[in-house]
Amino acid sequence: MQSSRPTDRCFLAILLLFLFTMSACSDGKIAVQQAQIAQSWQSSVYTGNEDYCFMMRPRSLGDWNYFHSGEEPDASGYQWLLIKLTKPARLVAVTVFARPGELKRRAVGTEVLLLGEQVPNGLLQPEANSRCLASLAGLSADGATNGIFQCGRVRADDAESAKLDFACHQTDCARLTRFILLRRLVRDQADKIFNFVGLEIEESQPSEFLTCEMRSGKVGDCTRNGLYQQRAGRASQLVKACLPCQLTVQDEVPSCQLTQPGSQDVQDLRVLPVSRPQSEFLFMLSECPQCGLRCSYRCSGQPGALRSISDTILFHEPPKAVKLLFRDTNPEAEQLPRSQYWPADQLRTIVFFTESAFPKPEHSCLLTGPCLASGTELIPTKSEILSSAPSSNGIPTFSLLSKYRLFANKSISRCSIRCYSRSQGSPGTQQPEMKEAQLPQLVYECNTVFHVPTRERWIEGAVLDLKVDSSKNNPVPTLHTCSLRTVYGFIALNPISTTLKTSTYRLNATRSWGTHVAIVCQVNQSGVHVQSNVQHPLPDVLYTAETEISSCMVDQASIRVTVVTTGGIPPPNSVLCGVGKDAQSVSSSRTNASSLEISSLNSLTWSFDPMPLPAKALDRKILCTVYQADQTRFQSEHSALFETGTASACEGGVDLWKIGLTVIAVAVAGHSCSPA
Repeated sequence: MQSSRPTDRCFLAILLLFLFTMSACSDGKIAVQQAQIAQSWQSSVYTGNEDYCFMMRPRSLGDWNYFHSGEEPDASGYQWLLIKLTKPARLVAVTVFARPGELKRRAVGTEVLLLGEQVPNGLLQPEANSRCLASLAGLSADGATNGIFQCGRVRADDAESAKLDFACHQTDCARLTRFILLRRLVRDQADKIFNFVGLEIEESQPSEFLTCEMRSGKVGDCTRNGLYQQRAGRASQLVKACLPCQLTVQDEVPSCQLTQPGSQDVQDLRVLPVSRPQSEFLFMLSECPQCGLRCSYRCSGQPGALRSISDTILFHEPPKAVKLLFRDTNPEAEQLPRSQYWPADQLRTIVFFTESAFPKPEHSCLLTGPCLASGTELIPTKSEILSSAPSSNGIPTFSLLSKYRLFANKSISRCSIRCYSRSQGSPGTQQPEMKEAQLPQLVYECNTVFHVPTRERWIEGAVLDLKVDSSKNNPVPTLHTCSLRTVYGFIALNPISTTLKTSTYRLNATRSWGTHVAIVCQVNQSGVHVQSNVQHPLPDVLYTAETEISSCMVDQASIRVTVVTTGGIPPPNSVLCGVGKDAQSVSSSRTNASSLEISSLNSLTWSFDPMPLPAKALDRKILCTVYQADQTRFQSEHSALFETGTASACEGGVDLWKIGLTVIAVAVAGHSCSPA
């Protein structure tokens, strides 16, 4: 598709929405329907049913079977359609509309040939008793048969989008055409069907000017770019005048003049001699931006009627710069690198900017590529002409700033954006400035995972490594800034190792952190997403309770034991005590505390019923075991030596005598550590 054509946006929207109920778009474009078709012939019909002949049924643009061939090509390997218009027309363009999606391939490679007002003798051979089937004879592969003009070929660009394919555009004075041949070589294709959903033709004006190139002293291609000129100083421009009638060489030579704006001064232009009867002539156009041009001529057979063709030579200043930016920034500043990533599920701004051009520029942008939103035309949320600056000729130039908003979701993933900048009022064939770029990759907020050692390992004094991992479904480098949140405030952490998306921290476990500790991180996904409060709770640090054993004599044969525990995580939940010469001797006689009293916030007092004393003084050793959590995961054993001679008597259950404490062992899930 040549998006410089004025009606592209009209037909793109129609195709995407399948609202093809209008017979023509604006600017002289005509959608080919029943009213424009006098007769048609084709190489094959869909399913062999002639009810599907091109001219046998009403159709609307966008119908899947607007034209649909059968699966058998002709002997030359072509599928084709030949259309006879109801009246001759001077065609300057033919456009084929392909089906969107994968079936677009059935139109790619279509050749468009214009056969003039008559079909060359012997070319068309209709089948007997058929309403539309025929064969073509004597048509070469390049279409180079007398009287046939090969208009062009449907290109294969953007084959994955629902884009409209621009087929051809004549580069000379338009000739009268009544027969249009569309054909597609399918001989070597797996899919041998020829199928498209619309056809549009464009007629030329009765008279018009074309600008022409000179190649090696000969006239080259002539185009409908309009009479646009840049700054003065260039050599004269060759222009062709296309007329609705033939000139006769015996008649007076056509004349052309330039008129300065706001002046009556006239400048005569050099008209090249007309060597034979024809409906065109050439002349040399001097540089004169904003001047009026008028050419006068007489048609053959109408000697008394003087006709004229006129136009204005428009000044054209190409843009100083055209920029496409993926951020809302000052476009007149030096162009910044495009953002590589976009945060997903957010509105994003695209800036398209044309700097210092004349005439006033206009913009259009659409999405292309293998994505759900391909073919969508973007509507600007802002389109502003900025302050103008004079050109080298003193004529003001204009800068245009357009902003577009896109919701960055899955529908635009893998899309590209294509934007065009063209001059207002310029003909469709003037080449626009085009910028195209892949949209940034969508980035979703990552799910950060914390790899934390198991709870049993969080023993005071242990060295522990924690890993913060943001790698899952995250395409961007990610930085972690982490702290330890304790009851006393935050402690900044420094990683011992990092990768593009992970960080590892080393901690020395200590009870000084208190309880309810957590690691809190800021997760920065290359500035695309910044999550400021990603946290994970950490286990409380395990440490043994401080233990004090007290005792007093009940009588000469028994002793009362009291144990006071302070602190400890997890808190003590049971205490067993016994009296004997060693742990083995008291293992069978140990008893649970008979009462528990909360002495203070962190202290517990465990009281035991009187215990019998061993007969021998040397065997009178108190052994107590403090259990924290359960009897297998976390426990500490404490012992004290009882000396009968220094024992005090118990009074009212209050301990009057304390003995020294010796800690034997502390164990947590099979790991040993030093007691507090």
